[in-house]
Amino acid sequence: MADTKVEQKARIGGERAYSPVINGIAGQLSGMAGLTLIHPVDTLKSRLQARTAGQPTTAVGTAVRMVRHEGLMSLYRGIGAPLVAFGAVNAIAWTANARILQLMHPEDRDDWEPTVMQGLIAGTLAGCCSATARGPMERIKTVQQVDQGGRLY
Repeated sequence: MADTKVEQKARIGGERAYSPVINGIAGQLSGMAGLTLIHPVDTLKSRLQARTAGQPTTAVGTAVRMVRHEGLMSLYRGIGAPLVAFGAVNAIAWTANARILQLMHPEDRDDWEPTVMQGLIAGTLAGCCSATARGPMERIKTVQQVDQGGRLY
């Protein structure tokens, strides 16, 4: 069964598919969900990179030491800045990607699907746009992660 014209526009190039509000909300929620799952691993990585003599040299040893001396929530140290910023980063990236694909969409073709190269171009440009928010957020997050006596957020 063929898609109706409205379904094709919504799927490919219609305003609903490229709504900045929808992409912003989806980006915020996906960023927050992904961050809560992966942040402990990122914290361990930062701690291992910043370790000094006498500290554990494995991820498991570092995790055990952190939980014993600083509590379970120490694995989430520094999550505040990225929790807010990853949403902004993803919202910028998703919205930019959608808008760039929309600009590439030929107006005379309702059945248009982006090529792999067009997807790569749109993704690259969207990544460049989102880097403006990602850089400062990463700096704040890393400083907070390696601070062993500071606040958890």
